[in-house]
Amino acid sequence: MSDATNRPLNLGHRGARGLAPENTLAGMAAGMAAGADGVEFDVQRTADGHLVVFHDDDLRRICNVSGRIVTSTLAQLRELDAGRYFGPQFAGELIPTLDEVLETLPANAFVNIEAKRFRFRSDGLEAGIAEAFQRHSLAGRCIVSSFNPVLLWWLGRIDRTIPLGLLYAPDLPAGLNRGWPRHLLRLAALHPYQGQVTPKLVQQVRRRGQQINTWTVNEPAEMRRLIDLGVDGIITDRPDLLSALLTEGD
Repeated sequence: MSDATNRPLNLGHRGARGLAPENTLAGMAAGMAAGADGVEFDVQRTADGHLVVFHDDDLRRICNVSGRIVTSTLAQLRELDAGRYFGPQFAGELIPTLDEVLETLPANAFVNIEAKRFRFRSDGLEAGIAEAFQRHSLAGRCIVSSFNPVLLWWLGRIDRTIPLGLLYAPDLPAGLNRGWPRHLLRLAALHPYQGQVTPKLVQQVRRRGQQINTWTVNEPAEMRRLIDLGVDGIITDRPDLLSALLTEGD
């Protein structure tokens, strides 16, 4: 994922969560305008089979209504405001579909699709992502990541050309918290939480021929530490701050 200068890719978290409402078209535009090389965003499947860009299982935090993505239809979700929570200037922002986000982004933008499903049983999300990957010609500029190793396994079965990244963090159950399922998956990258990235881990990942991308890094000092360690991608709410660090001395 790192660019031709061997700098890590600057990926706006949920578009640019610190600058605009997350996982909206406005958020994606803000991330790219802030100097990001691309964006990371979350994808779930609605009750009627559409893929939409939204993080939470529940609608309350963002849209101030009760309900869930997976039990709502796209038409029901289109009635909700996904921008007002961030500020009145963003009132009216909708929950976008995956196709809308991919069609709006620049053709050279790197895309980190985080596949979100809060159970292991498949609901068709994997097939929908695989279809979008081919339909939008994302080869060479996309990785699909998830905390759900079963989802990644199914996606790898559906389309072996899609690069996969395993997300993990210290607060997950034993085994998952250190990315143990990597031993069972065909992965292009590991996506550990920022505090888990050490020189030893970077070396181990390199020996396996994989890349390492980390999240959600908002403090300049931590950005600098990870740049110096040689990570391939940094996911941040503040791509403007990371862009300034990456261009120092240019």
